[in-house]
Amino acid sequence: MRRLVCLICVFMLSACSRPVPFTEYLVQQLLNENLSSLTDHPVFEVKKIEVQDIQAGEDTGSATTDIVLVFPKSLAEVAEAQQLKPDNMIYIQYKGSFGDFLAGEVQRHHARYHFQRRGKKWRVVGSEALSPPDVTKP
Repeated sequence: MRRLVCLICVFMLSACSRPVPFTEYLVQQLLNENLSSLTDHPVFEVKKIEVQDIQAGEDTGSATTDIVLVFPKSLAEVAEAQQLKPDNMIYIQYKGSFGDFLAGEVQRHHARYHFQRRGKKWRVVGSEALSPPDVTKP
């Protein structure tokens, strides 16, 4: 019985020390976490993350994605709720990234994200838009 417990412990330790592979699931989880943490007050909801292509190296990876965002409030409503003026850096960032979005608007962003493994964890280290987003007004 004691040997069995020791074998289980050794197996658990070896499983924990293995590097996490770079997979489509990992890309979706990292992007969802990254996008959800962008602002204190959510401006959009992540409706879907579609991974079109994935390329993995030992400690780096990249993924071509389509990310569908839904905006429950308009830019004007978000600015009013957060007391943002047009010259405010956050307002400029929202408008520069998402345009003058309306409540109920859906945007599909086409981007390539870059990832790097640091230790045992993967992180998003950069991105580039591949084309303008497809916008569906309400």
